[in-house]
Amino acid sequence: RADLGQRWLDAAEALVNRVIDEARPVRAWLPTNAELAQLELRRAPKVSHGIRVVSIEGFDDTPCGGTHVANTAEVNVVWITGSERYKGGTRIHFSAGPRARRELFDRAALLGGMASARSIGVADVPAALERSEQSLKDARQEAGLLRGRLADALASSVEWQGARAVVWLESELELGRSLAERLLQSRPDAEVFLAVAIPDKQSVQVMIARAGQSSLDAGATLKAIAVALGGRGGGKPERAEGRFDHAFTWDLAREKCPAVFG
Repeated sequence: RADLGQRWLDAAEALVNRVIDEARPVRAWLPTNAELAQLELRRAPKVSHGIRVVSIEGFDDTPCGGTHVANTAEVNVVWITGSERYKGGTRIHFSAGPRARRELFDRAALLGGMASARSIGVADVPAALERSEQSLKDARQEAGLLRGRLADALASSVEWQGARAVVWLESELELGRSLAERLLQSRPDAEVFLAVAIPDKQSVQVMIARAGQSSLDAGATLKAIAVALGGRGGGKPERAEGRFDHAFTWDLAREKCPAVFG
């Protein structure tokens, strides 16, 4: 089946482990044709004679030529670790025996460590993670609001050269993009040349963009600068971005590409 949900997987796992706990005998045998006809085989045999069947007492009969345990308790434990759709059905991933124990012990230790680090019980870890995620979400939202206010303040202080704003900014990239948006919205023929020197990254991100009434080809302009200064990037006539090394400056760009800034 391709529609096995978690409820079905949990039920299957519980059933298998119940059978394991019951220590049911397991035997491999060669039934006669009459005996074979009485069995409800889990799958059809791959051979037509000498069919070997592995039987779990009162639970399962399967044609199988492989090794097997003497009783189900020797399996110790089966733990379903995941599932995925596969060829119209469901492929189930699981661990068993010592490997499953190791993985479960490792996860228990990890969960216990998370609980100890927060001075809470293991059962309280999910709720603590939810609170942390919500706090992070709130902090990002607040950072976005502050970024917007800072972008507004920076935009109001930019000196325009006609319809063009050439800006150098030492900050994170998101602030640069917010500033570029505000500059583009400030006039219908705006042309924005913005370089963002990102701290600790030893590189400069260059953004060139135009408003609706400008005829600037941002993509071609950025490409010309990149060819002259060894940067990388590209874009469309309306907007383009590229990355340059830390030596990039607008003065250097003007020197190497006078036609662009003429």
